[in-house]
Amino acid sequence: MHNQYWRLPPELKAELQAEQFQILRTQVPILYAVLTINTGILAFSIHGLAPPFLSIIVPVCFLGLILIRVIVWLVRRNRTPDPAKTSAYLTNTTLVAAVVAIALGIWGVALLKNGLGDKPCVPLFMALGAVACSFCLASLPRAAFATIIFATAPVICWLLFSGLTEQVATGLNLLLIFALILRLVGNQYDYLVDRMITHSQVRSLAYADSLTTLPNRTLFAERLDTSLNEADRTGGHVGLVVLDVDHFKSVNDAMGHAAGDALLKEIGARLARAVPANGTVARLGGDEFAIILPGLRAEEAHAETVRAVLHGLDRPMLFEGRLVNASVSAGAAMWPADGGDAEELLKSADLALYAAKAQGGGAIRGFVPALRQGMERRTGMLSEARGALKEDRIFPFYQPKVRLVTGEVIGFEALLRWHHPEKGPQAPDAISAAFEDNELATQLTDRMMDLVFADMRGWLQAGIGFGKIAINGSPADFLRGRFASRLLERLERFEIPPSLIELEITESVFFGQLAESVERTLNALSYAGTTIALDDFGTGYASLSHLKQFPVDVLKIDRSFVSKLTDTDEEEDAAIVGAVLNLAQNLGIMTVAEGIESRAQAAYLRRKGCDLGQGYLFSQAIPASLVPGMIHRRFLPVMSEDHAIPAGPRPAAPRNRVVQGRRAVDR
Repeated sequence: MHNQYWRLPPELKAELQAEQFQILRTQVPILYAVLTINTGILAFSIHGLAPPFLSIIVPVCFLGLILIRVIVWLVRRNRTPDPAKTSAYLTNTTLVAAVVAIALGIWGVALLKNGLGDKPCVPLFMALGAVACSFCLASLPRAAFATIIFATAPVICWLLFSGLTEQVATGLNLLLIFALILRLVGNQYDYLVDRMITHSQVRSLAYADSLTTLPNRTLFAERLDTSLNEADRTGGHVGLVVLDVDHFKSVNDAMGHAAGDALLKEIGARLARAVPANGTVARLGGDEFAIILPGLRAEEAHAETVRAVLHGLDRPMLFEGRLVNASVSAGAAMWPADGGDAEELLKSADLALYAAKAQGGGAIRGFVPALRQGMERRTGMLSEARGALKEDRIFPFYQPKVRLVTGEVIGFEALLRWHHPEKGPQAPDAISAAFEDNELATQLTDRMMDLVFADMRGWLQAGIGFGKIAINGSPADFLRGRFASRLLERLERFEIPPSLIELEITESVFFGQLAESVERTLNALSYAGTTIALDDFGTGYASLSHLKQFPVDVLKIDRSFVSKLTDTDEEEDAAIVGAVLNLAQNLGIMTVAEGIESRAQAAYLRRKGCDLGQGYLFSQAIPASLVPGMIHRRFLPVMSEDHAIPAGPRPAAPRNRVVQGRRAVDR
């Protein structure tokens, strides 16, 4: 019995003591009732047969002591002591049981010596009282053993050594009975310990993460609640850190899931070593971890505390002879400043993590109220986008593309618009967060393709030549996969030649795990005859290797450079625009300048050899019904006051790169 107890870990011992306390709390009323009844009946039975001290005063003292204990129990019955006080309570209960048992044993022997040895009521009531009390104290075997041994041992010894056969026989029977009772109490305690161990093992399975053996989300929630309650009681602070492994999917894709699992276990082990003894590290799921830092003082509740815990976490890990990057992004929040309860605090930490991931790998951000406001705006945008999709309030507008040399309209870019029930037509900026949500972004792209292709089908049937129509593809479209198939299947359904479509993408789709899929998709579309345009060229992602690796037919110069153009070549933006135009001309790539708003800008770009222009100087985006009228417009007088066409490089013809020797496949 005792061997099992001493093998228990400290936290399980504390739980066992708490269980003993709860059992005793329910058994104490029965214990006091048994003592009161036995003492009263025994006193009544020996009244007049023993001296008044033994038959009256001693029983009254016992009953008074029992009454005092009953009052104490009534006062404390609704209190739940902390673990330290629970242990003290159990020890005190054992001591009280031992003292009471010794007093009962002495009283019994005194009665037997004063002429009551031939009265069976004395050993009978002593035995019954001890048996009843031991069963009430069975969850606390030390107290149960003390009750039996100290209360009955003196009486049994007196009987065994009395020299009378009947009394010796009674003593032997009582000895056998109490030996069996002691065994039964021990077995019952062993059952309690075994049940506690089994419960702990089951709880470990339910509360522990199977991969890292760290606490899982369920246990994390319980410990966070406990930490907040304790901090509320003591006036302390609680830190909460949420972490996400950077580029974890890339590790799985490049090195296999075994490497990903090893990385998660290593990060979990590093966190467990770095966190203070009173802290908790949990794996919330996937590649997300959380740290609870309870008991922080006011001067510790800041970002430096978090950085100290995470120091060294980003060291690379060696797996099968290869280095694996262990970089993480982290968001931190502090209670009570950043959230009044566990749910709000976790949301604040998640918002900080979201902001950290937006900064790039390895960033650590603390929560600030502006993050919550930004999330509320983002949530509102997502709600608006879902409503617009559900209620069919998405529609395309078309902005013309103008050949700068002749002023003729040669095509359009399809731009998303949506109708607000109260504000009317809205630009996509009002739901910009939807384009960062993979599901919504692909739904918006699919809806725009259906609407644009329907307009194109109508114009073709009416014999209206509209040139090429450019549509935009987002990173989410490539992440979802089968983008080429989705586009080409729709074109076939609407009976539209792929050569009338231009796909505009930004270079952000070329990075990370998307690169291989993007290359297959663009090759498939280029093979089918679709033009590929690289949008926002020169804004930070530009790489000459992309122009070589991917089938790019058109470069779109970003409006941020065009807006600052003047008639001189000395400006920095003019130098950038000139370099892009020279590069495109040498590679045989067509160029489009976005955001042209002045005649000077248009004249400068035309003089430098830019092929096409797009901007408010020519026209804002217009509804589909106005496209046929726009086709026949000429914008040359708008671009130059003297209508002269200065000499310049001949506009480059768009190239149409295909995959030689095989048909590109998109998945």
